[in-house]
Amino acid sequence: REDPENDRYYSCKYDESKTLRECLEMFVLTDDNLNNPPGTMTGYNNEAFDILAEVAVQKTGMDNFGEIFQKYIAGPLGMDSTTYDCPIVKSTQEKPGVAWGLCSTGNDFPKFVQMLSKDGMSPSGKRVLTKNAVYQMFSHGGGSALNTGDLLWGGHLPFYVTRCYPRLVKGMSPELGDLAFPLTSVAGYGLGTMFFLGNFGEIFGHAGSTGGIWLVAPGRFAIYLTWMASSSIAPEVAGGTYTLIADILNAFENASTFTVENSLGVEDGSEQIEICGGQDMYVDLFSQLGISSFEPLTPTLKCPGDEQRLSATEVHPLSAAFDVTGFPFHLL
Repeated sequence: REDPENDRYYSCKYDESKTLRECLEMFVLTDDNLNNPPGTMTGYNNEAFDILAEVAVQKTGMDNFGEIFQKYIAGPLGMDSTTYDCPIVKSTQEKPGVAWGLCSTGNDFPKFVQMLSKDGMSPSGKRVLTKNAVYQMFSHGGGSALNTGDLLWGGHLPFYVTRCYPRLVKGMSPELGDLAFPLTSVAGYGLGTMFFLGNFGEIFGHAGSTGGIWLVAPGRFAIYLTWMASSSIAPEVAGGTYTLIADILNAFENASTFTVENSLGVEDGSEQIEICGGQDMYVDLFSQLGISSFEPLTPTLKCPGDEQRLSATEVHPLSAAFDVTGFPFHLL
């Protein structure tokens, strides 16, 4: 989408004489555009949401997806400053960038996150989505396609926002040598939702390449953090900011209580969940590296032009290797 001259689909999409359906039929819904046979591999992509937008238009009989979004989501939630008419990313109501072209505000978007955390109910108590719809977003969506965070981006996206990981891998970079390190915090992908391994349970959310992340820990807390730092323009800011979210999330996790209760009549049947599920479930990267936060691994957060710097008080010996491994990245 950032280089339409070399991308036939986005060149068509930005052509005002073409409709979204025409562009999809010519450049997306073709057999030679498949990376894998249908139903075999889950891959991260944006164009699938454009297909869903066109399906929604055909199903509802409304003029465009932007109109559908306003009627069923933005309107009921009172998101009055949120729209798919977003010139800065060439998104319009008629041909929206459904996955990345929504213009919103720090006041509006938390209403959407709160709705997800309340099983589809708006903060004012209005039903926006069915409980089942939210559950589907927080699931793999059915089917038997391979769905793992390690493979969503072709095997490697160094994106770290948690302390718990399903596994560690050697050979991430020459700087790390034989040290095992995680591939990514994303453990899986649902219907538009990233799955993260929280300290005490699964967390659902999504991040964006221009800054901002929402997170929902069902029954415990919901977070929306926003900033503006494009990974295309200033990757050293965008990447470093996301990693520092791990410390914010870790603080939320440690402040929340999560127990499992035995309902079989056994006395004293409640049990506090251990961090990362205990030693036999997932890997605690903090314990593995002997750190209590990601700050020592991200010693400098620089603004463009080195105008400002946020420096860590104590630098970890692996900080240079982590910088090579973790940044820069392009999330979307």
